[in-house]
Amino acid sequence: MQLHEVDEIKELFIVDEVNEALKTGWRIVAVVSSAEPGTSIEVPVACYVLGKKKPAASAQTVPLRV
Repeated sequence: MQLHEVDEIKELFIVDEVNEALKTGWRIVAVVSSAEPGTSIEVPVACYVLGKKKPAASAQTVPLRV
């Protein structure tokens, strides 16, 4: 997946959540060092940035009336 193909982004910090997201169509677009959210202690942790494409529209055609 290239960045211009991403329609939705989310950040995850827990490996089990990342694995579940991968099973549902999300793809890792970056892994960066970050501080753990919600804590006052600045401990470096891995932040997984995931991206997902919008579902492709169904290929239905509508007959034209002439």
